[in-house]
Amino acid sequence: DLIGTYAIDIDYEHKRFRLLASGRLPFRGIAVPIAPMPAFGLAITDVRLGGIRHRPMLIDTGDGAAITLARQRLMGVPLSDQPLTSTLAYGLGGPVVTDLGFAPAVSIGALNVRDVEVRIEPPNGYSATLGIAGRIGNAVLSRYRVLIDVPAGRAVFAPTSATDKPSDRSTSGIQTAVEGRILRVIHVMRGSPAEVAGWHADDLICSVDGSPIGRGD
Repeated sequence: DLIGTYAIDIDYEHKRFRLLASGRLPFRGIAVPIAPMPAFGLAITDVRLGGIRHRPMLIDTGDGAAITLARQRLMGVPLSDQPLTSTLAYGLGGPVVTDLGFAPAVSIGALNVRDVEVRIEPPNGYSATLGIAGRIGNAVLSRYRVLIDVPAGRAVFAPTSATDKPSDRSTSGIQTAVEGRILRVIHVMRGSPAEVAGWHADDLICSVDGSPIGRGD
C-alpha cells in the first residue's frame, strides 16, 4: 500500500531506506521503466538474458535470491557452461529445491548486470502461481542504491562499492542450519564436492578438525 503511493529509496550500502514523495529523484543513476502489477500494485519490469525477453518480472525486495525464473521460461536461456546444480530456498510456501545456474549478464532495461545467479523454480513454484515470468531479488538489487517509484513508472539504479562484486558461489555444496552449537546439513547441492564425498541432508557437523562449532559460526 505504501509503495503504491510513495517512492522507496533503498540504500543497501548503509543499511537504510526511506519513503519519499513520488517524482523525487534524490540521486542519479540508470532509469528502468516499471509498472504496477495488476491487482497487487507491486513493481514489475522485464529482463533480457542473451537477447531473450522475460516479462513480467517482479521486483521483490523480500527475496534474497538474484534472478528467479519460472521453469517454463528456461527454454533458450544462456547460462554458464557448468551443469546446473541445486539449492534450497525458503519462501512463503516453505522450503523449495530449485535448479541453480549462472548467467554471464542480465539486462534490466538499460542496466547491465554481470555474473548473475539464476534460480529455476519448479513448474508449480511461486512465480507460476502469480502468473509472472520470475523475480528480481536482493542479490541483484543490493549491488546498487535503488529508487523504486511505482507511481512515476521508474526504478533508478546507482552504482555502489558492491556493484562489480562477483556473485557468491559455494565451494563445498553444503547448505546448513544452526542448531545451538551444531550445524545441520539441510541440502547437498547436486554435482557438488559434498555430494561426491557422500554428504546427505540431516548429517550433523559437531566439530571441525576437533574444534567445536562456536556460536555464530
